[in-house]
Amino acid sequence: MDSIVQGLDDVYGVITLIVARGAYWLSVVSLWASALAAVTLVAAELLGSSAGLGFTIFKARQFFLLDLMLSAVILISLLGVTMDVAMRMAEKRLIPWQGKG
Repeated sequence: MDSIVQGLDDVYGVITLIVARGAYWLSVVSLWASALAAVTLVAAELLGSSAGLGFTIFKARQFFLLDLMLSAVILISLLGVTMDVAMRMAEKRLIPWQGKG
């Protein structure tokens, strides 16, 4: 009976390790995917949209409205930083063992 309990502890340890490693890589991939999604969204707006920040930058560039163009770029940067901070906070909350050893 004692060997069965030991075997269950080993299985639990392996599953815990797999979940822990998987959660870490899921957080890394999510961070990269969110950044790539934001860049792709702005690029798509630059090329083929009639609204949005990318479109605003494109039209402001055509009419030399540098203040509007710069403000849209700053807003996109702030959105990117906010998204990065939110993802890192979620990682710290959901994966508290990350970075502790």
